[in-house]
Amino acid sequence: MSGIEQPLEEVCPYIYETAVSPHLAAKIEGNPVEMECVLKNFDHICGKYDYVTAEGSIGILCPLRFDEQEIRLEDFIKARSLACLIIADAGLGTINAVVLTAEYMKTMKSPYKIVHAEGVYLYTEDQKLIDSVSSWWGVIHSYKHPELNQAIEIQLKRFAHVMLGGLTHESAQKLSDKLQSWLPGDLDYCFFSDSGSVAVEVALKIALQYYMNRQETQRTMVLALEHAYHGDTFKTMEVGDDEDYHFVLKAYGKSKYIVHIPTKVEALEQAFAEYHDRLNSFIVESLLQGAGGMRM
Repeated sequence: MSGIEQPLEEVCPYIYETAVSPHLAAKIEGNPVEMECVLKNFDHICGKYDYVTAEGSIGILCPLRFDEQEIRLEDFIKARSLACLIIADAGLGTINAVVLTAEYMKTMKSPYKIVHAEGVYLYTEDQKLIDSVSSWWGVIHSYKHPELNQAIEIQLKRFAHVMLGGLTHESAQKLSDKLQSWLPGDLDYCFFSDSGSVAVEVALKIALQYYMNRQETQRTMVLALEHAYHGDTFKTMEVGDDEDYHFVLKAYGKSKYIVHIPTKVEALEQAFAEYHDRLNSFIVESLLQGAGGMRM
């Protein structure tokens, strides 16, 4: 299209005065990008010429709109199945963006946009999917379960959240009592956290703090199993041993505070004999190592 005279608004249906990223300018000026408009103009131009080059900037994940809708450059590319050419200079500042764009384009696939969920099903605008992992086990009783929804609504009418630092409330107490009734021995205190990973972090911290309070400051080590998975926060990754999830920790090297052993009684006995006075805890997944390969 170089050298061809035509109205600017035909080539650029959205023109902003504010000199910031397009998605910010659109928000500031109250003129959000609509994909339908962009595609309509693009198709109109394509109908007039033998070939058309659409130029983007920054990277394939550059947001064109980022509010209640999310529109990125990749969405435009996918909508018209366009071939892509990456152009960049050799300056240090561009290498990261170019490499990220190139790697992303190799496996470019947008996440499914869910518009509704009920029972075991997730719905996009045109598909019905079975959620076989229950949103990573967070919705094991199904989506829009009437009893759970009702309990949430009742609680919301009272208040949505109160911190449990020096405070408590009836719902937290009822749950604590129920958990206590199921637990053996003197396991009768509950500490609530916001996720599985954080729960493990809290448990590891409690184990360490217990011995620090007893002045047994040498007990800084944790005994764990090979192929274990305990979460994706830093300490939970450290006590885990799953290459697929925790390879990033190689940057720090092997931790001197974690001992990983195979799932064998002999290895456990040897670890206790060697490290018993330096251990503060032994962490183990109950019954099954799921992420590690469904190991019993």
